[in-house]
Amino acid sequence: MKTLSVVLFVAALLIAPPTRASGAEKLPVCDAKTFAAYKQLPPAGFRCNDSDQYCSTDKAMTWDEPECKSATKAYEKTLMALLTPHWWAAPALSLSACGVRGKVGTLTKEENNSLKEGIGPQVQGTDRVRMLVIGETCEGSAGLDNIFLALRTGNSLALTALYYAFNQGGTEAPFTLDIATDRSGTIALFTSQGHDMQSIYYTTTAYKVDPATGYAALYPLFLTAAGPSALIGQSAPLSSDLNFKDSEIVHNGRFVKQFLRYTDNLCRPDDDKCQALTTVPFTWNGSVFVERDYDKKRSEYLRKLAGERECLKRKFDPKKGRADCITDLDCPIYNDLSLLNLKAGNLTDARNYAEGALDFCRSNFKEFQAAQYNYRQSHKAR
Repeated sequence: MKTLSVVLFVAALLIAPPTRASGAEKLPVCDAKTFAAYKQLPPAGFRCNDSDQYCSTDKAMTWDEPECKSATKAYEKTLMALLTPHWWAAPALSLSACGVRGKVGTLTKEENNSLKEGIGPQVQGTDRVRMLVIGETCEGSAGLDNIFLALRTGNSLALTALYYAFNQGGTEAPFTLDIATDRSGTIALFTSQGHDMQSIYYTTTAYKVDPATGYAALYPLFLTAAGPSALIGQSAPLSSDLNFKDSEIVHNGRFVKQFLRYTDNLCRPDDDKCQALTTVPFTWNGSVFVERDYDKKRSEYLRKLAGERECLKRKFDPKKGRADCITDLDCPIYNDLSLLNLKAGNLTDARNYAEGALDFCRSNFKEFQAAQYNYRQSHKAR
């Protein structure tokens, strides 16, 4: 995700489940000019522990370690030598088509299905900002992809890791990048998707590019009851026939005025009175997308959080490293328990709670930063 004289945001569009090519669908083409510019991108040089890649977004803070940042920087230099102006000028979908076909020509329906129903287009974006889906680094780790955002900066590029070692888990075309412009500059969203036996999940994460360096960082584009968030999730039953058109955040290169967030209510098959989905509108106010009834929901959230924190304060046992409290707000409570254990000198408990907070707080911008701090402190104090 992560120079320009304007502010650049990077993010991705919520997408509907992929569909097969129809007779009326225009098939992607690998033309001669694009094929001449096409590059087979090598895997990034991350360290492997047997068949597991060490740098992983799903492992607490490994993605933030100097080793992972250094390997990403080295890969940036590799790409800088490979990605020519002709590559940047070629249409992103055509580059992906050339990768599938391996020669000039229009994709067959089978090749197009392979493109759409595999990991999806491996290159997405514009002639200036592109998402790159790079296959596994470690032998035996098929299905684990590294996702990068490449930003063209004059004769150079800036590379930001969007996701280390993403487990595709059999999901078709699980990555999407969409780019828009508004008065703030160039804006986009990165979306990943996955599923379990009952539901399909979409997670959209917003990034903002530093105009001085071209590198990206999480950006709180959404305002929810829990506070500013760089991430918003959607879910729906696998059996749903919705096309999620009204969940789009960007349309024709612009932010929509309002989108819907879908949440699967996990209804039992025999419960015909259960409403399958709940929808909540988010409205653009010129700076962020705001959840409907934000003030009321925020007040209720803070009141509940204050009650749970009061219980922690009264019942925290420094010898046990926990408090006998019933809590629902896992993200801030795990952060609080991590901090309380740090103060009590319980470094293992502090680190464990910080790891939990890193997982629970991905959608809460400030609490996620607090979880990162607590995790680092639990290691420094050892």
